[in-house]
Amino acid sequence: MKIVWRGWRGMRWEQLKGRLNNSLWQFNFVDLVIIHAEGNNLTVGKTPSLIETMRKDLEELLGNSKIGKVAWSDIIQRGEWRGALFPKGVEKARTKQKHLFRSDRVHLSEECLELFLGNIRIFVEEWWRSCNK
Repeated sequence: MKIVWRGWRGMRWEQLKGRLNNSLWQFNFVDLVIIHAEGNNLTVGKTPSLIETMRKDLEELLGNSKIGKVAWSDIIQRGEWRGALFPKGVEKARTKQKHLFRSDRVHLSEECLELFLGNIRIFVEEWWRSCNK
């Protein structure tokens, strides 16, 4: 199994498609795509528009014959929403968990990052085992 990370810090949803197309060109077929969409888009634009764009892109992704399976990783809540026009509104939409973040209140603490990546590892291992039965 070969695992490749194609994201970067601060990546937005609209950048996903190009990044994925480059990967498909490079590898020709991808067995599993895990989409981890953090909250980078939640502070820009209107949520209904973002949801509609994501829905259309995911439908296209699911119909792509060069992709085996698609998995979704939920948006991680933040302690602070940088760039939000109405940070109090965004703040109301989530539950505050200070111990999950570094001092910048945006990026995950080492402990939480280990837990998050460990959960992705477990998912990939279970998925791989189910494919090889």
